[in-house]
Amino acid sequence: MYCSVCGVSCQDTDDDFVELLRGLNERAPVLETCSRHFGQLVTAWQKMACAEGEVGEVVKEEGEWEVGRNNLCALSLSSLANILTELQKYNHSTSTDALNTIGFTFDLYHRYNKQAKDMLYKRLGKVQALVEASKQLDKAKPDQKEEMERVRAEAMVSYTGINSTAKTEMEERFGRLGVVSLRKSLVDFTESQLIHSRCLLAQLSSLHSQLCIITWPTDHTH
Repeated sequence: MYCSVCGVSCQDTDDDFVELLRGLNERAPVLETCSRHFGQLVTAWQKMACAEGEVGEVVKEEGEWEVGRNNLCALSLSSLANILTELQKYNHSTSTDALNTIGFTFDLYHRYNKQAKDMLYKRLGKVQALVEASKQLDKAKPDQKEEMERVRAEAMVSYTGINSTAKTEMEERFGRLGVVSLRKSLVDFTESQLIHSRCLLAQLSSLHSQLCIITWPTDHTH
C-alpha cells in the first residue's frame, strides 16, 4: 500500500486499519457523486420555485385584467395564481431545508472522510518509520546499538500513540458521531417537510373548495 506521508510502499500488519483505509478510499468517489447529484436536486427545486413564482405573477396579472370583463375567469386565474404561490413557497422551503440538513451532513461526511484518510496515512508513516528503525537496529554495529535502540523506542512511542488515537477517532468521531449526524439531519429534514406539506395541503384544500363553487350562469337561450 502506498503511503503519501512517507512516500514509499509499506505493508500495514493491522488488518482493521487496512480495511478502514480501503473503505474510505472506495467511499470517497461515492460521496462526491452523491453530493453532486444532491446539489443538482437542490438547484432543480430552486429553479422550480423561481419558475412557479414567475408564472404565478403572469397568471395573477391576467386575472386582474379579467376583473369586470369575465369575473368567473378572473376568479379561476386568481386561484391558480395562489396555488402557484403556495407551490413556490413549498419548493423554496424544501431547497433551503435540504441544504441546512442533508447538505450539511454531506459536507460533514466529506470533511470526516478526508480527515480520517489523512490520519490513517499519517499512521502508515509511523508504521514505516518503526519498520525502518527496526531494520536499522538489526544492522547496527555494536557502537551504534544504543543510538538505534533509542531511535526505535521513539518510533515505537509515536506508533503506539497514533494507533491509540486512530482507534478512538475512527470509533467515536467517524463512527458514532457520523451516524448520529446523519440521523439528526434526516429527522430534521423529514420534520420540516411534514410541516411544509401540511401547510401546502391546507392551502390547496382551501383553494380547491373555492374552485369547486365557481359555476357558470345557466344558459337559458336554448
